Amino acid sequence: MNPYMPKSEDLTKRVKVIKAVSYKDSRGNMLYKYPGTDDKTVWAAIEPYGSTIIKGEAQKVSEVQYRITMRYRTVHIMDKLQYQGRTFQQSIPAVDINMQHQWLELTCTEVVKGG
Repeated sequence: MNPYMPKSEDLTKRVKVIKAVSYKDSRGNMLYKYPGTDDKTVWAAIEPYGSTIIKGEAQKVSEVQYRITMRYRTVHIMDKLQYQGRTFQQSIPAVDINMQHQWLELTCTEVVKGG
């Protein structure tokens, strides 16, 4: 067994995958909305691995990067993930670990305002 492969017992968090629906506005720009009609809840592992602090005039914004691992499924770059009221946006396309269609790794960012 590959030592870098996740194990089922590592998936201890119930994460909601919120599907994005694309549409075009009156000017032809591609926009996304999240109607909540096709959401799925899955078991996942969530690991923080980096952060960025941005100080502006009125507020401080912290971005925390996470690695979220789940069983393989179709997840698009614009889909969001939610866990305990926190929302995560993917920063790069999902990675099929070892290209075996068993595990999926998502690199996500959580923006914390005033953090």
